[in-house]
Amino acid sequence: MASIGVRPLTDEHPFGARIRGVTHESLRDEAIRQQIRDVFEDRGMIVFEEIEASDALQIELSSVFGPAREYAIKGGPSIDEENMPGVIDIAADAGKATMYDFDGEIVAGWQRQTGEKVLHLAPWQAMAIEGQENAQGDALFTALWDEVLARMQPYWHQWRPDQMAIWDNWRFLHSVSGHDPKYPRAARRTTIAGDYGLGRFEGDPVRERA
Repeated sequence: MASIGVRPLTDEHPFGARIRGVTHESLRDEAIRQQIRDVFEDRGMIVFEEIEASDALQIELSSVFGPAREYAIKGGPSIDEENMPGVIDIAADAGKATMYDFDGEIVAGWQRQTGEKVLHLAPWQAMAIEGQENAQGDALFTALWDEVLARMQPYWHQWRPDQMAIWDNWRFLHSVSGHDPKYPRAARRTTIAGDYGLGRFEGDPVRERA
């Protein structure tokens, strides 16, 4: 019978887990798939270790968490949208850099199915708090982000070729630290479909809660 090993991400962080033993064979076991989902719901982030570095296994593992969805930017760096929806190539040749520019927005808070309240905060793309585009609103926004910084416990990941990772965008802020441009970079990203209909774009009317 297939089995996987689960341990904390680190001894210091209250979130995250490391899982070993994920293979094509183990993912055919629904009990294993449910165990992975349970760990993800509890810990919010998983680093899969000693895993086959292939597009096929990445897609199969991604399906544990839900169907893939197309990349947010039309015409983005998709690998094969017909056969591998949601999988994009994040790569840069030696001596070059790759950057994508997209409009940022800040949206109001909402509530997960677990009852946890969530605030989507994007300080580097936000212009202001809608309806409070003044010094008072700016002070509130700054105080809110200062509180986030005071409470967060960052984790910096050192990648290995035999690893894959997933995190919950509802609960985790994330960013890339970059790499030395003299070295080439190649990575694959899968976007999992989720409930993205809870926010709204700036200027759209506020919808009544059901």
